[in-house]
Amino acid sequence: MRLNYSDLNQIWDQGLIDSMCGCATDDKWEQDITGYIFCSGCKNWIVKPANFEERMERKVTITNYEFVEDKGLSGVLFPNGVFLKCGNTEHNLLITDIPIEVQFGCLYFSSKLNGDRDGIITHSPVKFQGVTALQLNWIDEHMKFYDDGQKRFDCRTWKKNDDN
Repeated sequence: MRLNYSDLNQIWDQGLIDSMCGCATDDKWEQDITGYIFCSGCKNWIVKPANFEERMERKVTITNYEFVEDKGLSGVLFPNGVFLKCGNTEHNLLITDIPIEVQFGCLYFSSKLNGDRDGIITHSPVKFQGVTALQLNWIDEHMKFYDDGQKRFDCRTWKKNDDN
């Protein structure tokens, strides 16, 4: 039996219903700027891309990995402190549905995840307003995973002026 995209949408929707917490009948479910759906009551998170059919047609696979100390990080750190993992050079796949204004506030971590000095941390060259307090909190908790190249970057120098 071969599934079409309509079938996949139905499977996804059923999976979404099955994974909802006890708060599912309440009005606690919200959507984050990154596209994630979450329950503000119990903090359960789930996601469905806005252009699900298009992504299925592209057959895009985004690399997932486990954090390992000193091996490096690759992904996008959003202004709200949410980090989404991806492989080196896959960042565009993560942000394809993210509003451009949000992209301007993201930090981009690139690494081959082998601990070498190749890793970097960058931000948008235009309209970047500085690193948010939520991003700095995430960085403080995850700095031990930086590779040698990423350790050269002090993101605190990019701190947002209105975050005291």
